[in-house]
Amino acid sequence: MTMFRTTEQIFKGGLHFDQNWLELPPWMLERPEPTPWFGQKDMTIEDVDFWEVLFESGGGNGLYAAWQPYGEIYLIRHNDIHLECFSGKNANWLAEQYCIKNNLYYPKTEGMINVPV
Repeated sequence: MTMFRTTEQIFKGGLHFDQNWLELPPWMLERPEPTPWFGQKDMTIEDVDFWEVLFESGGGNGLYAAWQPYGEIYLIRHNDIHLECFSGKNANWLAEQYCIKNNLYYPKTEGMINVPV
């Protein structure tokens, strides 16, 4: 099941909770509407309202991808101390390399998935 967090929830804890997650099968759940990023610059953490949770584990580790707006930016929390953000053309590759170097799980992807507009 896909989970989402706001930037504040990533830093302070908490989850964007939807009651339907407990009652509906995963394929029937509504997600925050993804809107593509059309900015003139690479995205920053401050530009993102909702993050898709790609991975989280105990000890304060997490990997998040921008969902709203939807763009090529990844946020990595490592041991609740280290915070890394990768955006732009090589963000997927850079995030993967960081995770490999720090023994963090990284779901292999082929880059950003195109979201219908």
